[in-house]
Amino acid sequence: MKRKTIEPKYTFPKAVLYLNDIYDIVMKLNSFADKVEVSAGEYSIDDIDELDKLAGQFTIHDEFPNLEIVAFKLDKFRTERNGENTYEKIISLSISKDFVSLNTYYATNNTEIDSIENTLIKIFDLRKKKINFIYIFNIITTVFSFYIIIKYKDIKAGITLILLFFLLSLLLDTFIKKYAVKTYKRGNKQSFFQRHKDSLIINLIIAIISSLVTGALTKYLH
Repeated sequence: MKRKTIEPKYTFPKAVLYLNDIYDIVMKLNSFADKVEVSAGEYSIDDIDELDKLAGQFTIHDEFPNLEIVAFKLDKFRTERNGENTYEKIISLSISKDFVSLNTYYATNNTEIDSIENTLIKIFDLRKKKINFIYIFNIITTVFSFYIIIKYKDIKAGITLILLFFLLSLLLDTFIKKYAVKTYKRGNKQSFFQRHKDSLIINLIIAIISSLVTGALTKYLH
C-alpha cells in the first residue's frame, strides 16, 4: 500500500480537544469509511458507543496520553478471495501533546480528504488556545529587562536578566502542552485543580524563578 504524498493544506493550531470533538471526527469518518478504529495507549475500539469506556481508562489524568484514529474501507477483491472481511487503511489521524498528524493513503479520494480536513479545521479553530502565554511572557520580561538597564544604567544586569528569562521561556514552552485531548466532554464540571493544574504548576515555576531573580537583583543592586 502506498501513502499519498500531498502538500499539507493546514497547520493545526495549539488546541485542547474534548471527547465530543473526537465523537464528531469519528462520525465524519464513519460517513464514508467502512470501519473506524480509535486507539489510545494499550486500548482500542471500533465502535463509537465504546468511546466513553475508552476514555474511562485515562480519567486519572483527565486526558489521553496520545490518540490515534484510523479509517478503513472494505477491500472487496481481497475479501472475496480470502473469504473474510479485509480492510485497507484510508486515513489516519494521530494526536499527541507535541503534534497532530493527518495521513491519507492510496485508496482515499480527494472528496474524502477535503471532508475530514474541513471538519478538523473547524474543530481546531474552535478549540485553539486564545492566548499564547509564551509570547506575552517574553514581551513582559523583555520590557522589564530594558527598564533595569535604563533605570539603573546597568547593561550587564539587563543582559543577564534577558538571558535568564529567555531560558525560562524555553523551559515553559517545553512544559506547556501544544495539544491535548480531554477524557470528558466539554462543559462537564471538573474540580478546580483538575481544570487548572497546568496553570498552577506553571505559576509555581514562575514564582520560584521570580523569587530567585528578585533575590539576586536585590543583593546585586545593594
